[in-house]
Amino acid sequence: MKKLIGVSNVSDLYYTHDNWKTVTKINNPVTGIKGAIRTNTGFLGYFNTSSSFANYYHSTNGSNWTLVTAQSTNPGYKVIAYKDGKTWLLGRPDKFQVSYDGGKTFIQKNPVGAPAVTLSEFVPLDTINGIGLAANWYRTHDGGNSWTQMTIPAGSYLVYVEKMDSIFIYNSTNGVQLSTDSGQTWTNTSLLLPENTNARFYKVGKNLLANPYIGMTNSALYSSNGLNTSWGLVHTRLAYADFFDVSFKGNFGIIGGFKGEYAYSQ
Repeated sequence: MKKLIGVSNVSDLYYTHDNWKTVTKINNPVTGIKGAIRTNTGFLGYFNTSSSFANYYHSTNGSNWTLVTAQSTNPGYKVIAYKDGKTWLLGRPDKFQVSYDGGKTFIQKNPVGAPAVTLSEFVPLDTINGIGLAANWYRTHDGGNSWTQMTIPAGSYLVYVEKMDSIFIYNSTNGVQLSTDSGQTWTNTSLLLPENTNARFYKVGKNLLANPYIGMTNSALYSSNGLNTSWGLVHTRLAYADFFDVSFKGNFGIIGGFKGEYAYSQ
């Protein structure tokens, strides 16, 4: 990586050009940006104002952040997702926001009858289809206007999904399972996992990236050319983190973690 920017969980913002051999603090009024993702116009992240509320900031370069929406009345938005030109702030299916300009402006959505549950993650498959993860999982096929609860085996983790007809999960009872009917039925299947460990797969360009959970202090990033192909070690970290967005071909990318720590590639 040619350039990295780190956002620490001690409310300071730094950047480095030499893989953390030296770091420089950025003079920025917005500290502790979390959950940042790449969009078609830059980056979008949030800053907690309380345990339930957050303000959202947009940046074109990862250095300067501008307030774009303040969540003073809608808690639980702290799930940011982007796909095919559409950005979602979707912490609850019954009230969320969407943006079509990479997070610069937002439209409020309050679909009638949607479940009033707090999601831990929302996975958009395109601009209208997506899966929301909570104690129960929900899918939408119309951009969030309606939601259907999925039938998920107990104790399951999402491994990989690109379309509703190919959803891979993992649970300790059955191992890897596959659904071809939008998560209503499941069959056992085989899937090559990095280090033979439960891992979440992310599609980045033509490759897959995986971040297997190997203890709280021993997480790593692996890459493969596709499903059921060999995995190669790419990057190691000192703490477990989800890798939201990574690019190795000169485009912008972020490696992000739940503690507010990021690596940023340019």
